[in-house]
Amino acid sequence: MKNGLFKNFIVLLTGTAGAQLIHLLAAPVISRLYDADTFGEFGIIMGILGVLVVIVNGKFDAAILVPKGDSEAKKVFSISTLFGFLFSLLFAAIVIFISNEVSSKLNVNRAALGFTLYFCFIIAFNKSFIGWMTRKSMFREIAWGKILQTSGTVFFTILMYYAFPEIGLVVGTMFGWFIATF
Repeated sequence: MKNGLFKNFIVLLTGTAGAQLIHLLAAPVISRLYDADTFGEFGIIMGILGVLVVIVNGKFDAAILVPKGDSEAKKVFSISTLFGFLFSLLFAAIVIFISNEVSSKLNVNRAALGFTLYFCFIIAFNKSFIGWMTRKSMFREIAWGKILQTSGTVFFTILMYYAFPEIGLVVGTMFGWFIATF
C-alpha cells in the first residue's frame, strides 16, 4: 500500500515538475512578447476565473471520489458536468448584460472577459475529469495531462500573440486547458 502511494506521488510530482519546467523555460519568451498591462489584465481575469470556477464546479470534483461504486460516481460526474455547463451559461447571460461596466471598471479587454466564460466551463469540466481519473488511479494520465496543458498553453500563448496580442495570454491559456481536457 505505502509503496503504491509513494509511486503515485512520484508520478504526480514528476508531471507537475515537468509542467513547471516548461513554464520556466518559456517565461523569458512570453515576457518579451507581452507587456506589463497585458499581464496585469491576465492576472485580473485569472482572479475572476478562480472565484467563478469554484462556484461553477460546485466542488463536485471532490464528490466523485466518495461513492463506493462506479455507477454512483458516474452520476456525480454527470451532475458535475451539467452543473458546470448550466452555471457557465448563467454567468454568460450575466456578463453579456454587464460586460461593458465590468471591463471598464476593471480595465480589462471585453473580449478577454468573454473568453473567461468558456474558460470557466473548460476548467470546471477538467477538474471533474481529474476527479474521475483520480478515482480510477490514472495518475500517469493526470501527470501527462499537466505537461500537455502547459505545453499547449505555452505554444498557443506565443501563437496568439501574433493573431490577437491584446488577448493572447487568455486565449492561449484557454487553449492549453482545452487540449488537456479534451
